[in-house]
Amino acid sequence: MRSKLLIGRNPILIQYMLPYIAILLIPLSIGWITYEQTVHMVKEEVVKSNMTLLEQSKEILDRRLEEVENFAHQLMSDSKVVSFQYLKDPYKGSNTYRIVETRERLKAYKTSSNFIFNYYILFKNSNLVLSSNSTYKLVDFYEHFIQPQSSDYDSWYEHYLGRFHHREYLPAQPFQFSGNPYSMVTYIHSLGYPNYFNGVLMVLIQNEEIKNLFSGLDTSNGGWAYIADEQGKIISFVSNNQQVAPINFNGQLEQGVIERTLNGQEYMITYTTSKQNQWRYVVGQPSHIVLEKVHYLKEITMNFMFIALIVGLAVAAVLAYQNSRPIKKLVSMITERYEGRYSLSESGGTYGFIQNTLATLFKSNEELRNKIKEQVPVLRGILIENLIKGGFKTEKEIENILEHVGMSVHGRRYVVCILDLGPFDIVLNEDILNAMDEKRVMIKEILSYYLDGFGFIHDIDQDKIAILVALDLDDDEKCRVHVNQLLGQISEEIRHTLIFHPFFAVGGIYDQWLDISLSFVEAREVLHMRSKGINETILWINDLPNTGESYYYPVDLETRLMNFARAGAKEETLKLVQELYRVNFVEKHLSRAMLLLFLSELWGSVVKLVDQVNVAQTWEELRPFITGLRESEDPQILFSNIEHALVVMCEEVNQRKKSRNVQLIDSIIEFIQSRYINPDLCLSTISEKFQISEVYLSQFFKEQTGINFSDYLERIRMDRSKELLASTNMSVYEIATEVGYLSSNTFGRAFKRINGLSASAYRRSLDNPR
Repeated sequence: MRSKLLIGRNPILIQYMLPYIAILLIPLSIGWITYEQTVHMVKEEVVKSNMTLLEQSKEILDRRLEEVENFAHQLMSDSKVVSFQYLKDPYKGSNTYRIVETRERLKAYKTSSNFIFNYYILFKNSNLVLSSNSTYKLVDFYEHFIQPQSSDYDSWYEHYLGRFHHREYLPAQPFQFSGNPYSMVTYIHSLGYPNYFNGVLMVLIQNEEIKNLFSGLDTSNGGWAYIADEQGKIISFVSNNQQVAPINFNGQLEQGVIERTLNGQEYMITYTTSKQNQWRYVVGQPSHIVLEKVHYLKEITMNFMFIALIVGLAVAAVLAYQNSRPIKKLVSMITERYEGRYSLSESGGTYGFIQNTLATLFKSNEELRNKIKEQVPVLRGILIENLIKGGFKTEKEIENILEHVGMSVHGRRYVVCILDLGPFDIVLNEDILNAMDEKRVMIKEILSYYLDGFGFIHDIDQDKIAILVALDLDDDEKCRVHVNQLLGQISEEIRHTLIFHPFFAVGGIYDQWLDISLSFVEAREVLHMRSKGINETILWINDLPNTGESYYYPVDLETRLMNFARAGAKEETLKLVQELYRVNFVEKHLSRAMLLLFLSELWGSVVKLVDQVNVAQTWEELRPFITGLRESEDPQILFSNIEHALVVMCEEVNQRKKSRNVQLIDSIIEFIQSRYINPDLCLSTISEKFQISEVYLSQFFKEQTGINFSDYLERIRMDRSKELLASTNMSVYEIATEVGYLSSNTFGRAFKRINGLSASAYRRSLDNPR
């Protein structure tokens, strides 16, 4: 009586009971289905499941292949790639620069997709292979990186470069890359035309990514699945025994199910065809395996049907009561929170009530997210990331970028702090990630409030935020005190608001923009040391114990050093080298053996630079220093030799760059003087002609001539117009057209603005001199 009364007074419990009762009726209904009907149903389900998965796999792969072909089209249409394929002597004169320039352009096409393993462009004329991060000769590329196990070099060369390929996919085959085996599907497309081609683009697609599309298919007990192209060649397959033969589908529809006898065994084969490229997606399963599942399903159903019926009602009552309690509490909490704003009866029941409430919350949350997005400009994020990670080569480059994006960094000194939000050593799911995102947004709001225009924040990891603080102080100790006070306030606010203890890793204080990345590297070193047992809320790089166990030459600093040297930034290179000297020779108490290891790695960077920038003359000049590195026993002398080598290299790079700049500006000026009468002449026209960006062209032109491009072009047109006004009887309209203006009004305004009088008045002044 009490339970009936409880159910009658609890509509939420009734709503939970009904689904359980409905579920209990399902086994009873299944028990009355005949065996033949069960067979038919299961077959349909297997076919439907297979077909659904095949269709999904087809759609996914079609999109991926379309991305590959679009990626390939963009890459082959690039002007640098088109120009490079005609290059026959890549190491002659300035052609070497074209190798570097083309490879730099390829970096813009670097993809983060796991589907594409890598891509390479094989050029016949230059006998080179280029990718986004490497350059090889064809034979070296074949022997050491991507050597198919089943062909020699001549066969490989003839297959790839001896004939024309048009959007061709090669079946999966074993490859060796850097000594490791891989299975790759290769997309190849020739550069050029069928009767005239100069190379081929080779995109390597990981076969495992394609095979993963079949992960939901049951290929056990003799089952298999494969993808075949329009000619019937198997591109990729999944099978336990590794033996799969293509099925002949002559006369069949584009998709369906057929039964075939293969090797004396009946198979049920499901297939579909891509309309995009006519590839077939096929899965085959032994028929008796499918029927075994039917028998097993029937047996299990009949055995447990009655047990489930008896126990089900009791379990349903208990589960319904337990599951309804949280919902009931939630409804009660919402009702109390909104003080009767929502009514359970007016909202269409329990779920309608919760749905209306959640809809309001979601709307508020979406508005909050949109406001947050508006406050985080993309350009500022990119700039801050490059500042802290050393993406710039010179101070001038940073100034130009800041001016271009309309952004200023106030302060005379800079320090980078890393806020550690972790540890996150749990399995991440969508709910946890959403909670982490909300937590990070709240922390960013706190940081923005306390930084108040004198700092910037940037996400560097899921659980770490970089903070760039600009300080308007001269003394290092005052800067340190100010930063400690600031981080202390932020830490206290985070503890109070989010109830967790943050950790701040702080790098060194520097007065140059280029050194901001050094501060970031030092802050990351602090994080590493903290993970070894140092437990502080705020920890500076100078507070770390000096163990002297190993030398200081992180990968980030090596990358920056090589970037500076390649750019010919002599002052920045020397400054970075002196920083390495200070840390390794002064601050750390390294053994002589450890110093020699450090110097050996530093010299290795110099050797790599000589090879990358192709400074053969510098290499001859540095040969005496190689002997010094082998014979000298004084690390100080070794370091001085390396420093001198870097200086010599920077000077030669600058000399080469200066020579190229003179040639380039002369060519640009000659181009302007020959085409200034064209009204459409602009920065875009010249940048397209000389294959350089408009931003760089504008900066380069002003640096070389001391005048803006637009002012220079206007000066040429004005000088020519004054010559025509003085020496001819041409009308003002004819002269305007002759010097590159679309209308006489535009010409007249420009002439008066520059010369102080109209064109007609200027001509009269020549006829009637005072």
